[in-house]
Amino acid sequence: MPKKVFVAPGHGLKPDPKHPGKTIFDPGAVGHAGGKTFEEHDFNTKVANALAAALRRCGVVVVLEDGGGNHDPNFKGSIKAANASGADYAVEVHHNAAGGTGSEVVVNDRASAANKQLAKTMAAAMAGALGIRNRGVKARDRESFNIETTMPASIPECAFVDSAIDQAVLDQPGYAATVAEAICESLCGFLGVAFNPPPAAPGVRKEELSMADVNDILAKLELLRVGEKRDPAKADPHDFASLEGVARKVDDARGDITWLKAAVKAIAQKTGATLPPGG
Repeated sequence: MPKKVFVAPGHGLKPDPKHPGKTIFDPGAVGHAGGKTFEEHDFNTKVANALAAALRRCGVVVVLEDGGGNHDPNFKGSIKAANASGADYAVEVHHNAAGGTGSEVVVNDRASAANKQLAKTMAAAMAGALGIRNRGVKARDRESFNIETTMPASIPECAFVDSAIDQAVLDQPGYAATVAEAICESLCGFLGVAFNPPPAAPGVRKEELSMADVNDILAKLELLRVGEKRDPAKADPHDFASLEGVARKVDDARGDITWLKAAVKAIAQKTGATLPPGG
């Protein structure tokens, strides 16, 4: 019998405290940068839709909650829908805010060891796919979605909508699919389902990424932690130029790491470093 997963986008409609029986729209966290608005509910919905598609590709039955329907996905509506779905697992997609960067997964502190391990795997997978900090697992007895669902559940907080580094990642066209695939592969492992990867994009030549390139990238990725591990004022513009060169090489070879160039540009702008023309 195929496995079933309930997927919901966080936030959206919620009860209007001033008008009982009516709802109001809750966008969730909101960030701003470069004249753009980064609205959490928008990203939650895009990732939830991409996750549903990825799970279905792997043979998983998906119950996808409509983030804009006439229910309250942010409160009891999601819990009620999840419990009525008969799903083997429930996930509600969220994005973070209020000072920080990176991916994390929230579970109930009374969750099973297996579910906590899934959360750990999922957080690492999201962070690795996006190239941002792995914030790990947050186990706490606070989120009603994790507490009141009758099946194992978790809340992936994919990235921060108000972080310059994360915004550079969020702003990439393939963001939702990238993080959704990471969540999907983690869930497949938990459910005992074979992960069926998406077809490679035309022109992708992964064999062209040499071990020397990989080692160079790993060494230079430390620069993405510039705000945490070193004084930004001491950042060497040549470091950024070099990293940008590696980004171009990796982008040519794999096509799915455009976040690297965007993150480099965001850090360079913040530190005043100069990138080469056309970077």
